[in-house]
Amino acid sequence: MIKNKDICLPGDFLASIEEFFPGSGVYEMNGNVYASILGKIIYDLKERKVSVEPIKKPSIYLKRETTVIAKVEHVARNLAELKILYVEDTKTQTKLTAYLILKRKSSTLKDSNFLKPEDYLRARVLTTEGNIFVSIRGKNYGLIYADCPICGNPLHPLLKNKNVLVCNICNFKRRSKVSLLYIRTKS
Repeated sequence: MIKNKDICLPGDFLASIEEFFPGSGVYEMNGNVYASILGKIIYDLKERKVSVEPIKKPSIYLKRETTVIAKVEHVARNLAELKILYVEDTKTQTKLTAYLILKRKSSTLKDSNFLKPEDYLRARVLTTEGNIFVSIRGKNYGLIYADCPICGNPLHPLLKNKNVLVCNICNFKRRSKVSLLYIRTKS
């Protein structure tokens, strides 16, 4: 058995299942407990449990269903690359890259102006393994701020049709999936 607070590597043998139950950062295989992460070993003699505490905890940890604020970086035919700026659940800032799949079958997405670089979205995290994918499905998700591509002033949702944004200066209009939490500015 390795001593308490020693550093271990993933796959290192820590104990048999008869000695200690597996805690966090470990796994059990064939009656033995092994480290699943690089970290410090912690033996809890009272609970008869062994755990591994990561040496460096991740600064940003995203889970499924986490709500994020993101800025559109690039828009391709059916995919938008986003930069996650803020994680609402943990109130932390970040610069992670995420992707939004654009399904152009929906009537709100047929317009090529649906999303533009520099738009800001409120989205929900779908996957965090490998690439991060987000969704804007739901009334509180979607565009929360956009500027007019012609004159640069903020766009505002129409009162009659919330999914149409209009510029109060040059009267430019565009359809998009707009969040109910769209940021209203004075212009």
